[in-house]
Amino acid sequence: MEHLEGWLQVSAALRARRRRFQVILVAEASRSEGIAQVVKEAGEINVPVRHAPAAELDAMAHGRTHGGVIAVCTARPPSPWEEMESILREKRSALLLLIEGVEDSRNLGFTLRSADAMGVDAVLLKKHVWDFDPIEVSRAASGAWDSLPMFRVDRGAEEIDALRKSGVTFWGCVPNARRPPWDADLKSRCCLAMGGEKRGLSAVVRERCDGFLTIPMRAGATSLSLSHAAAVLLGEAARQRFVRAV
Repeated sequence: MEHLEGWLQVSAALRARRRRFQVILVAEASRSEGIAQVVKEAGEINVPVRHAPAAELDAMAHGRTHGGVIAVCTARPPSPWEEMESILREKRSALLLLIEGVEDSRNLGFTLRSADAMGVDAVLLKKHVWDFDPIEVSRAASGAWDSLPMFRVDRGAEEIDALRKSGVTFWGCVPNARRPPWDADLKSRCCLAMGGEKRGLSAVVRERCDGFLTIPMRAGATSLSLSHAAAVLLGEAARQRFVRAV
């Protein structure tokens, strides 16, 4: 079992129903609307809630930012591949995000937060990414760690080939590519493949990309973090899709 901290994260996990909950601890005398929402959602699916002294939550928490609520629950599992097949059946222009090579749990969490905000339908994570501290990831993701469909990719070749056969265009996001994101068609069914600042994209992923994108920056600039680069690229994808919808 692991601890999930903060009402946003706990609420997202309750609504996603991907975990099994043992108990939710709520700080005594708490009057937060967010915690009241957690208590309501827990009651709807018969998850026990126990009011406890704030000192007990402090002792259990990873830090001091639990906000008065901690859930004791199983780890968030990867989504089954059947869920991806369902997404592709239902959404002709699904937007996917593949992440590999990231080395910081908070960077991953912020990237997932951007993905959720920009309308990503599913995230593919390389196997090693699941080894991060789940509390740190979920805190930075602000609920997106649980709400987004996320699929574990072992090596990448088989999963990418299957998605390409389903009509998914893969755009690799790398430095020094010639094409900026606003010159690519990101309205159609596609996957943005992004790597961490140090490792970048693996050869397996690069070899299967249909094209490559880069974010133009001023001369002399070093680089963007994964989370900031994802926000720029996904923001452009959302802009194209919003304009088409209007």
